[in-house]
Amino acid sequence: MEQSSVVTARPTEIADSRIKHEAYASGVSWPAIIAGAFVTAALWLILLALGAGIGLSAVSPWARMGASAAAVGILGIFWLIIVQVIASAMGGYLVSGAGAFCSEDKKQEAVDFFNAHPVPASRQYLQRAKDAIDDCIELRSNQGPKLQQWIAGQ
Repeated sequence: MEQSSVVTARPTEIADSRIKHEAYASGVSWPAIIAGAFVTAALWLILLALGAGIGLSAVSPWARMGASAAAVGILGIFWLIIVQVIASAMGGYLVSGAGAFCSEDKKQEAVDFFNAHPVPASRQYLQRAKDAIDDCIELRSNQGPKLQQWIAGQ
């Protein structure tokens, strides 16, 4: 008896081509991360320039006038730490906000915005973004009940 090389699948085993397996769905949004890095760098440069301007205006080339070099140096170190924390926090906030488009209403808001403010040559990217949001919504709706059930069992 010869075995058939045709593989048959049950209807329950056939998956819709739009549903991605969770192993293939990325939880990382590289465009959001890159945008966050640019925002961090830009804000860091702006705040650094602001601090440099304040620091240079506080010192004086004449002796015993203006702030001392030691005080400006200490304040400069603190300013650099504060600038780094603020810039990193804003970049992280942007990245976390960009990942919040995993709901139908947020998707519709984004689509409405880009329809009202069209960007040349952005149709393809807008369609990719809508597809990614749809995949995220579908993955969340499929895995949400399973996650809730697992949490309840813990």
